[in-house]
Amino acid sequence: MKGLFRINLSVAVMAILFMLMAPAPPAFAAQRNMLVGWNANTDDTAIYRIYVNNAPIADIAGIATIAWTGAINLIEGSNKFELTALDAAGNESLRSDPCFFVFDGTAPAKPSGLKILLKP
Repeated sequence: MKGLFRINLSVAVMAILFMLMAPAPPAFAAQRNMLVGWNANTDDTAIYRIYVNNAPIADIAGIATIAWTGAINLIEGSNKFELTALDAAGNESLRSDPCFFVFDGTAPAKPSGLKILLKP
């Protein structure tokens, strides 16, 4: 019975340690400076919020603002950009239609068959 108790205790300790470990950060392929632009709202918009891959990345103040430049973490492949508008009371609009940016950070295959020929 003592051996069985030790095994169960070890498993329980390992499970607790696993639960306390922080999750791995997302695997970003690269960070790039990008310019994001849109048409300005004509209502009481106080802030625009930019989302990349469903995560908010920036809040931009001002109704007349129609662009933002900043560093954005991109994943390999398709990245989805969306925009919302918030009024002074904090009410957030529905998200804009998405705009996609495809990031290809994979280098092409190395060339092969290199030859040097003497020309007569």
